[in-house]
Amino acid sequence: PRFAEAGALPVCMGAMLTRVARFVTLTLLLAACAAPDIEPQAGTWTYQDVTLTQNSCKDAPSSTPDGEFELTRLSATRFTIDADALENALDCSRDGDTFTCDETLLAKFPFSDMDAELLITVEVTGTLTSSQRITADEIIRQSCTGADCAAVIAAQALTLPCEYSFSFTGAAN
Repeated sequence: PRFAEAGALPVCMGAMLTRVARFVTLTLLLAACAAPDIEPQAGTWTYQDVTLTQNSCKDAPSSTPDGEFELTRLSATRFTIDADALENALDCSRDGDTFTCDETLLAKFPFSDMDAELLITVEVTGTLTSSQRITADEIIRQSCTGADCAAVIAAQALTLPCEYSFSFTGAAN
């Protein structure tokens, strides 16, 4: 009798594996039918709830995200953010509801009669919380390029390179 019961074991295992396979298939189908990624609304947005979260620079930030910016959708996974303060629009890519905007030149300031230029760049990462709202972090980096940077840094009493960060929300108008 023990051998007969043992012979039934592979049949039971087969039935159990079939149920597990059906469960996994159902789970995958439900995941595929879940809500689609959030698509950001194109148009004018407003910075809100801006908070300085980090500052390794000696002075107060030279730039603070404020006012409005334009969001332009380029594709299902790419968009740009443009504002008056930006030299070039931020090129952003998204994966699901998170996004990253490549580090972009915010401003540059050459020092006359010297081989030195102060560069200010900006990078943004965040989450789309709805089609009309984002939460994000903005990192602004300051650096100097050129052979005379050491002299400029000493003469101006600058702390370079340095960076400061802001957290903010953005809302579509």
